[in-house]
Amino acid sequence: MTTTLLSAQDVEVTFGGVRALDGLTLNVTDEHHLWGLIGPNGSGKSTFFNLVTGLCKASRGTVGGTALRRRSRRVVALGRTFQSPRVFGRMTVAENLLAVSGGMSRREARDRAEELLTLLRLTGVVDRRAGELSIGQQKLVELARALLRRPELVLLDEMAAGVHPDLRGEIAGHLRRLADQGSRFVIIEHDMALLLDLCTRVFCLAQGRLLAEGTPDEMRRNERVVAEYLGAGHV
Repeated sequence: MTTTLLSAQDVEVTFGGVRALDGLTLNVTDEHHLWGLIGPNGSGKSTFFNLVTGLCKASRGTVGGTALRRRSRRVVALGRTFQSPRVFGRMTVAENLLAVSGGMSRREARDRAEELLTLLRLTGVVDRRAGELSIGQQKLVELARALLRRPELVLLDEMAAGVHPDLRGEIAGHLRRLADQGSRFVIIEHDMALLLDLCTRVFCLAQGRLLAEGTPDEMRRNERVVAEYLGAGHV
């Protein structure tokens, strides 16, 4: 039986008379582990993330899904990262993770942090202040922090933006391994080669609405998606 992790039904979000989301309807289910969210700048992608994480409100419509329900004090159902990483710069990498471990025992939190830091190859910087790391490393710290309490779904906002090209492939590899272990993601990314190679299901937004949904190959063949966003170079 398919479970809806995150949904939007006829959602409208307005800022100063401008509709950032204009009747958006979509459903993220547990059928896929790696969902992509693409579209031109201003199409509503980050607004959707902000809406479901409580940073803005809808003037119409509803959002729902199991990822919006807190399952217990120890488990947060929805995690998120940001385009510009929001690490605690004066804290060490280890302290960044333990700072969000509310509801977990100290041993459980440390074991989980060690597991994630090992998987993301951050053990060599565990005692360094997060603010001293490269942007790419900070993004990995933020990802580890988002995963600490085993959320049902994690929203990733441009993990590859501002990252050295060599690290982009490494990030994609980390996400594949995490997905193989059961984690699920919705990924905003402007690096289309990376996203279309990584994700198995993709939404395309335009002007605050859902323009198309499908597999990466279907996105490449969709004339409206190509015209609105991808361009001929991705066909």
